[in-house]
Parts: sequence; structure tokens; C-alpha cells
Amino acid sequence: MTLNKPYFFATKGYGDGSNAPGRCTGCEFGGDSGTEPYVVAHHQLLAHAEAVSLYRKKYQKFQGGKIGTTLIGTWFTPLNQTSSLDKAAAERAFDFTVGWFLDPLVYGDYPKTMKEIIGDRLPRFTPQESELVEGSLDFLGLDYYFTKYATYTTTPQENPNVLTDPGAASFVYYPPGFRITLNYIKEAYKNPLTYITEHGVSDYGNLPIENALADNGRIHCHCSHLSCLKCAIEDGYNVAGYFAWSLMDNYEFVEGYTLRFGMNWVNFPNPADRKEKDSGKWFSKFIAREIDHVNLHVSSFII
Repeated sequence: MTLNKPYFFATKGYGDGSNAPGRCTGCEFGGDSGTEPYVVAHHQLLAHAEAVSLYRKKYQKFQGGKIGTTLIGTWFTPLNQTSSLDKAAAERAFDFTVGWFLDPLVYGDYPKTMKEIIGDRLPRFTPQESELVEGSLDFLGLDYYFTKYATYTTTPQENPNVLTDPGAASFVYYPPGFRITLNYIKEAYKNPLTYITEHGVSDYGNLPIENALADNGRIHCHCSHLSCLKCAIEDGYNVAGYFAWSLMDNYEFVEGYTLRFGMNWVNFPNPADRKEKDSGKWFSKFIAREIDHVNLHVSSFII
């Protein structure tokens, strides 16, 4: 995997400044939230494509293996299912989150909606760059956590911002969206070989240990989404693996030790002190019972 969630680096690092390098309109370190995120994303795509091209020319034919990248897999469903405005907002929100990167990687150009809305603020691929980026995936990594409800909102005419350009407000969450997301990608993006590279749910980091170990919500999250994944596979989606985030509690990029995603509890002041959560026990039993019946690699990992 060349890059992990380039959407977050562009929007959080240069859109609202909440992640490094902390640039945005009005941020302490300066920036322009209406242009810099798109420039950053553009160069991430080009960097990925260059890496893939080099790998394929010099290494792949001798060493085998596959090269790809990992994107956010958020789906958006209309808050009001009968509202044409909300339906259009959901489509725009997907294009500005997933299609922003997946369209170039599959088709060599940005989604039509982005080009129409952003105009000159969106960089353009030269014909050579478009050819380089198009098809630069042996596989797609997808970090899926939730689906959001989307509703129409107006786009400010002054001080454009990558976060308001889609003209859609969103609210968490809708579990069946996992299957819908995969089926949409199957139909719209040529059913790429896909690994679910992250899926999970967090708890607060300061919960009493007895509460942290009894993580039934995490069991429900993985169980329900694995059921939807099974349905997507039966629908014909080309999924090769599912990686639960994560094996154990760990340091989260911006949140530090304030959140816990693990199936094993870790005493952060003394990391050698670890205890298996109820979710870890459930996941172990699930794998032992089911892995022989599905053509799918199910695992957990930590970076």
C-alpha cells in the first residue's frame, strides 16, 4: 500500500487544520482551505502512480506481489429518502470523499461533480498524468467504519472550503451501508480486487477496566458488518480480506491514548499488561467456526 487514507491528509491537514501540518484558512500556520487540499490530493495521486509505475517496471515481474493504496470507504445515504436535494447531496458527498481518489485511479480523471463545483480550484491532469494514474491499482484497500446520512446544505460563495464544497451535511450512521458501498464500487469502478483494510469501533480510553473488557458494542459492530460483507460477496463483489481494527489498544494518530479500538486491552503505562476483551474472545471463536466455510481471509492487525 503506497498511501493510507489520502483523503484525511488532504482535508484534515489542509482543510480544517486538525491534523499535521495544521494548515487551513484562519489557522495559525496559514493556508487556504479552498485550494490547498485539492493540490495536496492531486500530488498524492501522482506520487502513488509514480510509485506503482516504478514497481511494475522494475520489481513486479521478478518478485510478484501486488501494489495498491487504501482509501476511506464512507457511504452516504439521503437523510430524506424522498428528497431529490438530499439524494443529490449524498451523491456529491461520496464523490468528494471516495470518488475524489477512486475516479482518477480507475478512469484517470476527477468526478464530473467535483470539476463542475470546484472549477479552477481543482488541479487538472495532463494527458500523460492521466495515463499514469489510470489503472494504477492491483488492489484497492478500503478503510470502512460507517455510513452517514447526508442532507442538502448551501455552499458558501465566499471563503470556499474543501469541507463545505460538497454542499452536504452528514450524520452518523447506517450499518447496511457497508454492503451498499461495496456493491456501488463493484458497479461503478469495475469490481476491483479489494481488501477491507480497517473496520472497527472505538471506546473511550479512560473506561474502568471491567467496562472496557465487556465490549459488546464492538462485537455487534463486527458481527453485523461481517454479515453485510458476506452478502456483498454473494452479490459478486471481489473481496479478498477483512482486517479488524485492531488487535490491541494503541496510540491513535491525533487522539493519542484517549480512544481504544483494540480487541485486547492494554495498560498504557505498562504495555506488557494486556487482557483479552470479550470481542477478542468472540472474534477467535468466529474465525475458528467460520473460516473454513468462506473464501475470505479474516484477520486483525495493528500499525
